[in-house]
Amino acid sequence: NYNDNCLYNALKYGGLEDDKLQYIKTIMKNREIPVCKLNEICDKIKIQIKLRRIKGKNKNNYDNIETTRYGKQYEKLPHLF
Repeated sequence: NYNDNCLYNALKYGGLEDDKLQYIKTIMKNREIPVCKLNEICDKIKIQIKLRRIKGKNKNNYDNIETTRYGKQYEKLPHLF
């Protein structure tokens, strides 16, 4: 679906409530949501997001994965891929 970004779709298929999904749609100015906005999003809809990213220039190096949690004070969502 090209109208929704990957964060929206992951949360939708992970079971996030419709009212919280609607909030995410209202803040989407384009298909990308900056990582710096994830804490704000988590605080607003009271969820926790765990983001895993490959660090470094070599994106094929899966041994170098960085994990960051946003909204640490909230209950975790089901595991999203």
